[in-house]
Amino acid sequence: QHCRGRGIFHLVVATGCYASATLLLPHHTGNLQHRAMATPTAARPKSAAVVGATGYVGSHVTAALLQRGYTVTGTARNADTAKWLQELVPIEGGGALDLLPLSLGPTESEIPCDALDAVTSGKDAVFFCAGFERQEPATVDFMVGNAVALLRSARRQRVGCVVLTSSGGSTNAPGLDDGTPKNELEHWSDPELQKANGRWSPAAKTLMELAALREVGRDHRNNIVDEAVAKDAPRLCIMNPNLILGPQLQP
Repeated sequence: QHCRGRGIFHLVVATGCYASATLLLPHHTGNLQHRAMATPTAARPKSAAVVGATGYVGSHVTAALLQRGYTVTGTARNADTAKWLQELVPIEGGGALDLLPLSLGPTESEIPCDALDAVTSGKDAVFFCAGFERQEPATVDFMVGNAVALLRSARRQRVGCVVLTSSGGSTNAPGLDDGTPKNELEHWSDPELQKANGRWSPAAKTLMELAALREVGRDHRNNIVDEAVAKDAPRLCIMNPNLILGPQLQP
């Protein structure tokens, strides 16, 4: 099923669903001894793509997929400077990593759809970990446009699941009492209020999620509102951590 929520990192690969407010990132130490400790895999290795693999979250997602035996395609603006990610590949029993250059467009009309199709082709799952953390209007265009473009590419390439890494900034409903537990089906930030307050990055995450749900034929409460669109859509999972804890993997 499609899902939106707060999450524990180790559930990303296993289920794509989330249930807690903190994202806990395991420690990886490059080519040290524990690299040989990979999770046993099925007969056919699964394949995944990580868009934004060199980032803080993207590198941890890449490492977790490799530990579970996935064949991973990681994207970066410059594949040569991303070669340090190869140190995350387990020595034995793990997956394999291919690095592709990908520069995402600043607006929807400039997004490289052919390049996205090359990334998503043949994948079981795609993780959108790219970020644009600037408090300016361009952040909205970048996050919304690229997330929607990736979902459309995933649909064309028949990808089973798309995971969007967002934040808890999209779940701060106006007037919500601090003592009220958040419910991701009910509690949404007001993006217009966020923009009016100059909080462009949280507004971008809120609008990205809403646009992504529309792209798979669903409303903000995850109800199907367009049967034709929802029929062949990939499974959409949205991650909303309020806090991320863990080491930075990039040297």
